[in-house]
Amino acid sequence: MGHSNISITANLYTHETEKMQKETLVAFQQGMSKNEKRRQNVDKKFEPIED
Repeated sequence: MGHSNISITANLYTHETEKMQKETLVAFQQGMSKNEKRRQNVDKKFEPIED
């Protein structure tokens, strides 16, 4: 037995809570921070030589 409309199914099973949104934001920010630190480390290793 299924739902008569796909939007009913979507609304029941794909809702987001405020807590879920905050957790996603924190995870995204942490990932971006790690990437920024890696980029900075790479930039330090390959600084151009000035004469």
